Amino acid sequence: MRRSAIHPFLPVVVLALGLVGRLTVHPAGKQSPAVPLSAFPEKVGGFELQEEEELRGDELSFLRPDDYLLRSYQDTGGRDMSLFVAFYGQQTKGASIHSPRNCLPGSGWEPLRHDRIRTPTVYGSSHVNRYLVEHESGARALVYYWYQGRGRVAANEYTIKLDLLRDALFRGRTDEALVRLVLPIDASPEGLAHADAVAARAVREVIRLLAVHVPA
Repeated sequence: MRRSAIHPFLPVVVLALGLVGRLTVHPAGKQSPAVPLSAFPEKVGGFELQEEEELRGDELSFLRPDDYLLRSYQDTGGRDMSLFVAFYGQQTKGASIHSPRNCLPGSGWEPLRHDRIRTPTVYGSSHVNRYLVEHESGARALVYYWYQGRGRVAANEYTIKLDLLRDALFRGRTDEALVRLVLPIDASPEGLAHADAVAARAVREVIRLLAVHVPA
């Protein structure tokens, strides 16, 4: 390839080569949650814990998190919310974060719309992913997910990979948490708007509370 063709990719190439050297000589260290996820609050905004759940054996073998949280919450109006957090203290081949968007069709849910929503967080203004999904049964839900750890919240998978390379190279760390929040949408004309408003508040609160658990 000509020098002019290679030039735009030099920053990525340099990071990748540096990462190989770093991991060969000084492998990225494994982190632990600052506070175990089991101690995550039972109250999140206007929601209260209803059930502490566990991943199935096949799910656990596939995801392989170092710590995780799977809970169902409910507010005083009877609205349900599902919260899933998977923490990885060190991402390696076979033990790294899997994007929820790849799992939706296989579980009977089809994405109808995808946006990235900007929200204020304890780390500053950040983006999270928002999916409007529909089940084969006709039920609809909102799925919000993001990646949190090492002092930031992010939504774009490509940006996250570059951040991971950089932090592995310069900080010796690849720890990160995947956070997924699901809210069913009721069948009323205002169902989607109500779910969005509730989700926006819940996302900010979950990010704030989770910051105590994931290393910065």
